[in-house]
Order: sequence, then C-alpha cells, then structure tokens
Amino acid sequence: MTSASALPPRVHGNAVMDVRFGVCYGELNERFWSHFDTALTLLQITAGALALAGVFARGGWLTALAGIALAGISGLQIGLKPRERSIAFRDTRRNFHDLDIESASLDLPALDRRLESLRRDAPRGMSSFLRPAEDRVRREHGYPGVELTTWQRFLCVLA
Repeated sequence: MTSASALPPRVHGNAVMDVRFGVCYGELNERFWSHFDTALTLLQITAGALALAGVFARGGWLTALAGIALAGISGLQIGLKPRERSIAFRDTRRNFHDLDIESASLDLPALDRRLESLRRDAPRGMSSFLRPAEDRVRREHGYPGVELTTWQRFLCVLA
C-alpha cells in the first residue's frame, strides 16, 4: 500500500488533463444521449406509420402492436429524457472547454477550485464512459492508453 506522501505532487498538467477529461466525458455522454433520442424518435415514427397502416388495412393486431410500441417508446422518452440529458452534457462540456482555454492563465489552486466547481455542478453520466474518456485523454497527451472492455468499446461506437 502506498502512503499519500509517496505519491508525486499534483502539478498544473495533471489539472489540465482532468479538465480535458471533463470535456471528453461530457462529449461521449452528450453524443450517446443525442443518438439515443434520435433512435427513439425514429422508432416512434415507424410505430406511428405501422399504426396508420394497420388502420387502413383493418389489421387490428397490427394497430394494437404499434400502439403498444408507441406507448413503450414514449414511456422511455418521458422517463429517461434523453434530449434533456444531451443538452445538459453539451452545456457541461462547453464549460469544461472554456476552462481548458483559460487553464494556461490560471495557477494550480485556482484551476483546481474551478475544476471542482464544474465537477460538482455536472450531471451524472454513464460510468461506462469513464475509462474511454480517460483512454482518449491519456493518448492525446502521449501516455499509454487504458484497456477497454468490449462493452465500453461498443458504447463508444454508439456515441
């Protein structure tokens, strides 16, 4: 076990990497929820078209199936609020990006205070995007990446 005194001291570059992690993590969550909202909207349009086709074809079972699908999809959109989540992550990502721009002119304590404030106000994201965001930031700064699970790689494709 390593004692706290044996850890290297935190430097300005560590804080900048944390800010850039916030940008990347926000971007992954923003894109995921935006794509999820688009998929639900397309499914609603398809289910609505099926319901209409069922009415014209006098297919009671088709209309009922489409109605159930519409209710389920609408429930997901109301319950999960993917559009609102995407917007919240977009705004958070922009705040982290603005701090990244200012980071060169801030000393470490001021940068850490601003970073902590942004973290506190950020929406809660998907934990499956933590390692992919870390991997991307590490690679951008010339460090070796981290190992991603198949699930994490799949989610990155969706985002």
